[in-house]
Amino acid sequence: MSLVSEGSRYRSRVGDIVVNYGNRRYNGSFFGGATVLNSVVALNRAANKITAFQTLEAAGVSTVEYSIRAAQASEWNLDSIVYERAILNGHSGEGITVRLPGEGISPAPLVYQRYPRPTS
Repeated sequence: MSLVSEGSRYRSRVGDIVVNYGNRRYNGSFFGGATVLNSVVALNRAANKITAFQTLEAAGVSTVEYSIRAAQASEWNLDSIVYERAILNGHSGEGITVRLPGEGISPAPLVYQRYPRPTS
């Protein structure tokens, strides 16, 4: 079942399981007694690129190389593609600039990601 956020007749019950696919507008009380997978807190953590990377690393999950330091990104950009993220909570490519190797980087972005090198 798909749960719509407005005009829904759904009323949660103890025992219901709701899989939240990214709706960060509602706090836990919206879902009442249902068990919610992907809490609003978890979704907010995942939406912010820096906290998402930090959370994944803390759990032992490998991530792409990233940095908040322009100097690090400049070093990567000597021979690698670098993604600049100017919006931490952006989605669908919002706020991303791609810098080709040797192009140089902008000092303004909030986080930089190094394009993964091909493995052989």
